[in-house]
Amino acid sequence: MAQEDNGIRARELLVGHPWRRPMPQGDIRAIHSLTTRERQVLRLVCVASGNRDISKQLGISERTVKSHLTSVMSKIGVTCRAQASVFGFAYYHLL
Repeated sequence: MAQEDNGIRARELLVGHPWRRPMPQGDIRAIHSLTTRERQVLRLVCVASGNRDISKQLGISERTVKSHLTSVMSKIGVTCRAQASVFGFAYYHLL
């Protein structure tokens, strides 16, 4: 009987309580302030591309990639590449 109660309780916890993705850090309102190139860089960062790969794909130097990424991070209000990546993944459809 106790196992049945646990199963019912587990279902009660799950039904009607859909799993929710955590909200990424960063300011979604800042997306409109990103330049076209910054959006391109962020899209590539959020699919786990490294700076070298991004530079080759966009035909720019690695230093320029770093500069764009620094600008993106400042504008959206995150402090590291991982946060920028999660932000970009969450709002990819807006980039």
